[in-house]
Amino acid sequence: KPLLDLAAKRAPDASSATIKRLYRVQGDWHARTGDRNAAMDAYSKADSVRTLTHGAAHGNAWRGAHARTTEAFLRENELLRARQMLRRWQDDFPADQARGYLSLLRMRYWMQREKYPQAIAVANDLLTVSPSSPYADRLVNLIGRCEEASGHVRRAIAAYQSLLTDYP
Repeated sequence: KPLLDLAAKRAPDASSATIKRLYRVQGDWHARTGDRNAAMDAYSKADSVRTLTHGAAHGNAWRGAHARTTEAFLRENELLRARQMLRRWQDDFPADQARGYLSLLRMRYWMQREKYPQAIAVANDLLTVSPSSPYADRLVNLIGRCEEASGHVRRAIAAYQSLLTDYP
């Protein structure tokens, strides 16, 4: 948090891409600490900083291209390229952090690397910020799979029970 505060003080002198990234990282930090409103506010500010020069239709096409390309890299187990695409997607569309599909693909990336705590953290960030996301149930299911793979049977059962009660 102190580093984010320092960066915010220096933000007026930064490029729009840097300011956009700062707001996104602030949103990530607030999501991780459980502050939904502050996270949504930061993601909204990040999204309002225009770094792409084309209109909404072009932006939607670009967002879809990020998603399809990331999916292909994950399918082919090209994890370095998937990570690069995920970062580019985050930078271009920071508010997607609160929508769900970006989080789902980030979680799949960490699962393929067998970094289960990181995968669970990504899912929990989205569930904090947007518990009604259309991808929330899939993330909870993947949390259960991550907990199973980590040998945390009770936590896996709790995740699966949560899936049944919270997302019937």
